[in-house]
Amino acid sequence: MNITEKLLSMKDEQYKAFHSKLMPTVDENRVIGIRIPVLRKFAKELSAEQAKEFMQGLPHFYYEENNLHAFLIERIGDYDECIKACEALIEKDDRDYIAYSFMSKACYELDYIKESMVACEKAIAIYPYVSEPYVQEIKIYVKFGQDDNAKKIVERFKVMGIESDNVEYYEAYFYEKEENYEKALQIVNNILRRGGPEESDMEEYVEIYVLKGVCHEKLQDYDKAAQCYIKAIELDDNHKTVHGRLGIVYKNQGKFADALKELDRQMEINASVFFLIHRGIINRAMSNNK
Repeated sequence: MNITEKLLSMKDEQYKAFHSKLMPTVDENRVIGIRIPVLRKFAKELSAEQAKEFMQGLPHFYYEENNLHAFLIERIGDYDECIKACEALIEKDDRDYIAYSFMSKACYELDYIKESMVACEKAIAIYPYVSEPYVQEIKIYVKFGQDDNAKKIVERFKVMGIESDNVEYYEAYFYEKEENYEKALQIVNNILRRGGPEESDMEEYVEIYVLKGVCHEKLQDYDKAAQCYIKAIELDDNHKTVHGRLGIVYKNQGKFADALKELDRQMEINASVFFLIHRGIINRAMSNNK
């Protein structure tokens, strides 16, 4: 299979026109026009041999070829090797936005926080209109409890007037933390109205439904919370917390058998004291009702 020809067959002219406007320094003739979720799915379909052959064919001509190269780097799994692969791309082109963006992710996973931030800023300097490096900086600040700095990054991106599910998710996330659940729900619903996982710039789209469920749960609207958590499970049955959250909602509705089922599933995926305590409360309640 000729990968470049396959990429050209995936062209979306409308998306090309939109995306090219966000990258004024990139020659429009070097942009095919492929949405990121579509390109990421294609990367997963390539065999190891196909990926290796493609990655050896540097330099690439099309912007999406560089994107695909980066997604294949992401598949490596070994973050040190990912960094080396990104460095190889940067040696060919020191303005390779994708290489800096993925280097920031690899450095973050290895706890090279300063290096991750530097890579983010280099990516932003090249293409300031794409959300990924901003979101990576937000994640760093959230990890270290620096929410005020994280909010500044949200505003830094939003001032450009560009829609991003990724960035707006974090805006809603901060409103939820401040217990402004109605405002958080307003933002989340705006994201959901725009489309779904295939159109989103957010890799973990499931988190939108989880956050919406949390807001409804805090407002004690358990029916709506359960609906959100069930939708999240449809997207990712192995999500790290959603089965437990659904179990707590069922507990609050008095559906103890359903609650235990979900909490048992949670223990299989990611056991925690928090969910174990709720499981104990349900067992005690059921025993008292006998």
